Amino acid sequence: MAFTSLNHVYLVKLQSGVTLGISAHHGFLGQTLLWAVISIYAAQVLSFWRLSTLSVWIYAWFGTWLLLISALIATSGEFLSRQVQNLTFIGQWVIDLLGIDYSLGISTIEVGSAWTYIFGAALSMIGVAIWLFIDKYRQYTSARMNS
Repeated sequence: MAFTSLNHVYLVKLQSGVTLGISAHHGFLGQTLLWAVISIYAAQVLSFWRLSTLSVWIYAWFGTWLLLISALIATSGEFLSRQVQNLTFIGQWVIDLLGIDYSLGISTIEVGSAWTYIFGAALSMIGVAIWLFIDKYRQYTSARMNS
């Protein structure tokens, strides 16, 4: 997760050739990654004493949310690029209306590499949640049969 927060979620490419990256540690995604890491540490501490149902829920909860976020990021690049182009056209229209001799460049937004790492982390967290649930169920049934 720490490696993911350093990667780019979106790359904004300006007409001049300059590329600006928006890293994953900014905004809502950064807060989600931070709380996912804190919660995973808490789930691990809880699991040291005994396998806890809360640990299973923490892994499943953040795994599914990160899976949804990665799907959102992967599919939002084209939509955001169209919105930025619309804003650029509106801005250029206002500049032309005011008679200012300035031209706004066309910019595009591309999806960065962070979504693949978030997707991998989400799948692994869901896998760990399933594995912990099966292990907890196996312990429960074996303890029930022994008593």
